[in-house]
Amino acid sequence: HYLKFGSNRIILRQGDRAEWFYYVLSGTTAVSILEENKTTGSVNLRNVGYLTRGTAFGELALLHGSRRTATVSCKDAVELIAVDKSDFVEMNQLDSDEEKEHIRYCRSLGILNDWNVNLLNDVKGICNFHFFKKGTVMAKSNHSTPFIYIVKSGHVRVLTKVTKIRQKTPQGCRVRSRMSNSSSRNTTKDCTSPRNGRSETSSNYSNGYRSRVSSHGSTNGVPTHGSSRHMRGNLVPLISRLNVGEGNYEDVPIQPTFLQVCVLGAGDSFGLSTLVYQEEISCGIVSLGAECIEISKEFFVKHASENYLRKLKALIRPFPSEDKLQQDIQDQKLWNNYKNTVIAEVLD
Repeated sequence: HYLKFGSNRIILRQGDRAEWFYYVLSGTTAVSILEENKTTGSVNLRNVGYLTRGTAFGELALLHGSRRTATVSCKDAVELIAVDKSDFVEMNQLDSDEEKEHIRYCRSLGILNDWNVNLLNDVKGICNFHFFKKGTVMAKSNHSTPFIYIVKSGHVRVLTKVTKIRQKTPQGCRVRSRMSNSSSRNTTKDCTSPRNGRSETSSNYSNGYRSRVSSHGSTNGVPTHGSSRHMRGNLVPLISRLNVGEGNYEDVPIQPTFLQVCVLGAGDSFGLSTLVYQEEISCGIVSLGAECIEISKEFFVKHASENYLRKLKALIRPFPSEDKLQQDIQDQKLWNNYKNTVIAEVLD
């Protein structure tokens, strides 16, 4: 169907049932979300982006059978192509005698070796293949999502929400700054509070931890002393310059911050580890531009044997615990303070 809307017209509303998929031919649409302030109870409309010629929207709610998660309105005159739900579903599930490529891809994954992949051919709708454009929130929680996601190509960010940061009391963590060839100087830098009163958790932690992939090893994001190869002079080893000191930890509230736990690539999965690690921290995923396979979690569990789940636990690891995340944040902050102090001494 060809549709044309004038400026300020609403195309779809947040909370509505999904009946159409839209492709923008011309004009600009605004995407906004209604958010409730839990403190005051007031509801605010927040603009989250714009869609222009060549972009599409409305597909996720159709694929998942959910309600609209945002309101889309016209910033100016807009022309659209609209595809109704039945036609959209038919286009995404065309019958074919040949096994679909994404199901063949599932056969190549070690994590599915002992699960009957043939079942994905037998029931329509339990296994879908979809491209998620950059910035799309694919799932808000690994525990509540009805799907298991497998990345076929591209990348997906795994994020977790943090509302507090664990810090030492004022007697605690400090960094001693001293060059071994300069015994006359001995300065101390406190790492119990971020510089300039701003939280460093989001950017610093995610940058240090992004190389972790769900089932292929990990890094804790703390550079080694040997990486400072361009600094002049013989530096005291890092471990001798860290003074953990005494004092208790305390949880300090911060503005809600999303930490990047890792980036998933081809062959990695999301939502599968919760089947064997029920206490895994809650994480969501946001696409960086990725082709993904969605498998119904309910269907998958129904056909997963006890033997398979035992083997699965040996093949995949859970995401880091909250304690591990907090410790890595502290390590990263400590490293940043150490690094900045040493650089300042070298330049002095």
